[in-house]
Amino acid sequence: MRLQISNVELRLADMTQLGDFHDGSFNAVVSSMALHHLPDLESLDQTFLEVNRILRPGGAIYLSDFGRLKSAESVDYFASRAADGEEQALIDDYVQSLHAAFSRKEFEAAAKRHLSKLARVYSTIGTPLGVVIRVGDSRIPTLVRNELNKVFSKLPAARKSDVSQLKLFFLPGGLRSAL
Repeated sequence: MRLQISNVELRLADMTQLGDFHDGSFNAVVSSMALHHLPDLESLDQTFLEVNRILRPGGAIYLSDFGRLKSAESVDYFASRAADGEEQALIDDYVQSLHAAFSRKEFEAAAKRHLSKLARVYSTIGTPLGVVIRVGDSRIPTLVRNELNKVFSKLPAARKSDVSQLKLFFLPGGLRSAL
């Protein structure tokens, strides 16, 4: 392994039913752009309940996803920005994902009900295109930060611009960037 990490195992599981994992058995839970695939608020609640159950005391949670936009025009705008050079199937998936997203208030309510009282919900300023839920230490080890910077440096210019804009739009809400 490039990073010499030996304590990571990838498994496929339903995020609403993590019964194969023992209570308090994870140091961290990370999810990126998966929550909008849940069918309803009950499934979001169940997912947060399971995340809280499997997380060890003092563990970290990092969840990021789309936030529900307020209008179809906003969805069209962001889809058009992402469309340059992309296949139609990917654009269609992006549009459907934006329509399927939960609102910031729904994320906040579910986090309050089921996650640590230390959970913070952040969203991009102006419009909730992105939502991040975080619990725990936000320091990223230097080795991981260096790898993230390498990945970022290889992104196409349009995606680098997207990342830079997201950083700019999350910063006023208190979320600091790892890059």
